Amino acid sequence: MDSFSAAGHPPLDPLTPQPPAAASLRDWERLMHSGRHAQLLGQQTSAQQLTRQALALAELLLEERNSPPDDSVAAYVVSHHNMAFLLQQTGDSQTAATHLCQAHAKLMALLRDASAPAPLQQAAWRHSRETHAALLQFLREPNLPNMPADASAVILVTQALSAHANLAQHCGATQH
Repeated sequence: MDSFSAAGHPPLDPLTPQPPAAASLRDWERLMHSGRHAQLLGQQTSAQQLTRQALALAELLLEERNSPPDDSVAAYVVSHHNMAFLLQQTGDSQTAATHLCQAHAKLMALLRDASAPAPLQQAAWRHSRETHAALLQFLREPNLPNMPADASAVILVTQALSAHANLAQHCGATQH
Protein backbone atom coordinates (compact mmCIF):
# COMPACT_ATOMS: atom_id res chain seq x y z
CA MET A 1 0.00 0.00 0.00
CA ASP A 2 1.29 3.45 -0.93
CA SER A 3 1.91 5.95 1.84
CA PHE A 4 0.37 9.39 1.56
CA SER A 5 0.86 12.62 3.47
CA ALA A 6 -1.90 14.27 5.46
CA ALA A 7 -2.73 16.36 2.37
CA GLY A 8 -3.39 13.17 0.40
CA HIS A 9 -0.28 13.44 -1.76
CA PRO A 10 2.56 10.91 -1.91
CA PRO A 11 5.43 12.10 0.32
CA LEU A 12 8.38 13.80 -1.34
CA ASP A 13 11.63 11.89 -1.60
CA PRO A 14 13.64 13.37 1.31
CA LEU A 15 16.93 12.74 -0.52
CA THR A 16 15.95 14.83 -3.52
CA PRO A 17 15.95 18.59 -2.92
CA GLN A 18 12.77 20.16 -4.25
CA PRO A 19 12.67 23.68 -5.68
CA PRO A 20 11.02 26.04 -3.20
CA ALA A 21 7.72 27.72 -3.99
CA ALA A 22 9.37 31.16 -4.01
CA ALA A 23 12.40 31.43 -6.23
CA SER A 24 15.67 32.64 -4.73
CA LEU A 25 19.18 32.81 -6.10
CA ARG A 26 20.48 31.15 -2.96
CA ASP A 27 18.25 28.12 -3.52
CA TRP A 28 19.30 28.01 -7.18
CA GLU A 29 22.97 28.06 -6.17
CA ARG A 30 22.37 25.26 -3.67
CA LEU A 31 20.72 23.06 -6.31
CA MET A 32 23.47 23.76 -8.85
CA HIS A 33 26.15 22.96 -6.27
CA SER A 34 24.39 19.70 -5.37
CA GLY A 35 24.10 18.81 -9.05
CA ARG A 36 27.77 19.49 -9.66
CA HIS A 37 28.70 17.40 -6.63
CA ALA A 38 26.56 14.50 -7.89
CA GLN A 39 28.23 14.77 -11.28
CA LEU A 40 31.69 14.66 -9.72
CA LEU A 41 30.65 11.51 -7.86
CA GLY A 42 29.56 9.95 -11.16
CA GLN A 43 25.87 10.06 -10.26
CA GLN A 44 24.60 11.20 -13.65
CA THR A 45 20.91 10.62 -12.95
CA SER A 46 21.01 12.64 -9.73
CA ALA A 47 23.08 15.34 -11.41
CA GLN A 48 20.53 15.68 -14.20
CA GLN A 49 17.62 15.68 -11.76
CA LEU A 50 19.17 18.40 -9.59
CA THR A 51 20.14 20.47 -12.61
CA ARG A 52 16.61 20.13 -13.99
CA GLN A 53 15.27 21.44 -10.66
CA ALA A 54 17.76 24.32 -10.75
CA LEU A 55 16.63 25.12 -14.28
CA ALA A 56 12.98 25.24 -13.17
CA LEU A 57 13.99 27.61 -10.40
CA ALA A 58 16.01 29.75 -12.81
CA GLU A 59 12.98 30.02 -15.08
CA LEU A 60 10.96 31.29 -12.10
CA LEU A 61 13.68 33.80 -11.24
CA LEU A 62 13.56 35.14 -14.77
CA GLU A 63 9.76 35.32 -14.85
CA GLU A 64 9.29 36.83 -11.39
CA ARG A 65 11.92 39.52 -11.95
CA ASN A 66 12.52 39.85 -8.19
CA SER A 67 16.25 39.22 -8.52
CA PRO A 68 18.83 41.44 -10.19
CA PRO A 69 18.38 40.97 -13.96
CA ASP A 70 21.98 39.96 -14.56
CA ASP A 71 21.80 37.29 -11.86
CA SER A 72 18.51 35.81 -13.07
CA VAL A 73 19.64 35.73 -16.70
CA ALA A 74 22.96 34.17 -15.66
CA ALA A 75 21.16 31.49 -13.62
CA TYR A 76 18.95 30.67 -16.60
CA VAL A 77 21.87 30.42 -19.03
CA VAL A 78 24.13 28.46 -16.67
CA SER A 79 21.34 25.99 -15.89
CA HIS A 80 20.67 25.29 -19.56
CA HIS A 81 24.38 25.01 -20.36
CA ASN A 82 25.06 22.65 -17.46
CA MET A 83 22.10 20.51 -18.47
CA ALA A 84 23.39 20.42 -22.05
CA PHE A 85 26.82 19.35 -20.81
CA LEU A 86 25.34 16.54 -18.71
CA LEU A 87 23.26 15.33 -21.66
CA GLN A 88 26.25 15.38 -24.00
CA GLN A 89 28.12 13.24 -21.49
CA THR A 90 25.42 10.58 -21.88
CA GLY A 91 25.42 10.88 -25.68
CA ASP A 92 22.10 12.72 -25.98
CA SER A 93 23.25 15.41 -28.38
CA GLN A 94 19.73 16.18 -29.60
CA THR A 95 18.41 17.16 -26.17
CA ALA A 96 21.69 18.90 -25.35
CA ALA A 97 21.31 21.03 -28.49
CA THR A 98 17.72 21.78 -27.52
CA HIS A 99 18.87 23.18 -24.17
CA LEU A 100 21.53 25.33 -25.80
CA CYS A 101 19.01 26.62 -28.31
CA GLN A 102 16.34 27.28 -25.67
CA ALA A 103 18.73 29.42 -23.64
CA HIS A 104 19.76 31.40 -26.69
CA ALA A 105 16.21 31.74 -28.01
CA LYS A 106 14.98 33.08 -24.66
CA LEU A 107 17.64 35.79 -24.68
CA MET A 108 16.82 36.68 -28.28
CA ALA A 109 13.13 36.91 -27.35
CA LEU A 110 13.97 39.25 -24.45
CA LEU A 111 15.94 41.45 -26.84
CA ARG A 112 12.96 41.65 -29.21
CA ASP A 113 10.45 42.28 -26.40
CA ALA A 114 9.81 46.03 -26.36
CA SER A 115 8.00 45.69 -23.01
CA ALA A 116 11.00 44.07 -21.27
CA PRO A 117 12.78 46.43 -18.85
CA ALA A 118 16.01 47.90 -20.19
CA PRO A 119 18.21 46.29 -17.46
CA LEU A 120 16.80 42.88 -18.37
CA GLN A 121 17.45 43.47 -22.06
CA GLN A 122 21.00 44.61 -21.28
CA ALA A 123 21.59 41.45 -19.24
CA ALA A 124 20.17 39.35 -22.07
CA TRP A 125 22.50 41.08 -24.55
CA ARG A 126 25.55 40.48 -22.33
CA HIS A 127 24.71 36.82 -21.75
CA SER A 128 23.83 36.22 -25.40
CA ARG A 129 27.57 36.22 -26.01
CA GLU A 130 27.82 33.09 -23.88
CA THR A 131 24.86 31.37 -25.49
CA HIS A 132 26.20 32.23 -28.94
CA ALA A 133 29.63 30.85 -28.04
CA ALA A 134 28.06 27.65 -26.63
CA LEU A 135 26.18 27.10 -29.90
CA LEU A 136 29.38 27.55 -31.90
CA GLN A 137 31.27 25.22 -29.54
CA PHE A 138 28.58 22.58 -29.99
CA LEU A 139 29.19 22.62 -33.74
CA ARG A 140 32.91 22.15 -33.14
CA GLU A 141 32.40 18.89 -31.24
CA PRO A 142 34.61 16.30 -32.96
CA ASN A 143 32.01 13.51 -32.69
CA LEU A 144 29.26 15.34 -34.61
CA PRO A 145 27.48 14.15 -36.66
CA ASN A 146 27.76 10.45 -35.94
CA MET A 147 24.08 9.61 -35.99
CA PRO A 148 20.90 11.01 -37.53
CA ALA A 149 20.02 12.55 -34.15
CA ASP A 150 23.34 14.38 -34.20
CA ALA A 151 22.59 15.68 -37.69
CA SER A 152 19.24 17.08 -36.56
CA ALA A 153 20.98 18.64 -33.53
CA VAL A 154 23.41 20.38 -35.88
CA ILE A 155 20.49 21.70 -37.93
CA LEU A 156 18.77 22.97 -34.77
CA VAL A 157 21.90 24.80 -33.62
CA THR A 158 22.53 26.21 -37.10
CA GLN A 159 18.99 27.61 -37.17
CA ALA A 160 19.49 29.24 -33.76
CA LEU A 161 22.72 30.85 -34.98
CA SER A 162 20.95 32.11 -38.09
CA ALA A 163 18.20 33.68 -35.97
CA HIS A 164 20.90 35.35 -33.88
CA ALA A 165 22.57 36.78 -36.97
CA ASN A 166 19.25 38.13 -38.22
CA LEU A 167 18.54 39.83 -34.89
CA ALA A 168 22.04 41.30 -34.68
CA GLN A 169 21.65 42.71 -38.17
CA HIS A 170 18.22 44.11 -37.30
CA CYS A 171 19.62 45.80 -34.17
CA GLY A 172 22.50 47.28 -36.15
CA ALA A 173 25.07 45.21 -34.29
CA THR A 174 27.04 42.69 -36.26
CA GLN A 175 29.47 41.68 -33.55
CA HIS A 176 29.43 40.82 -29.86
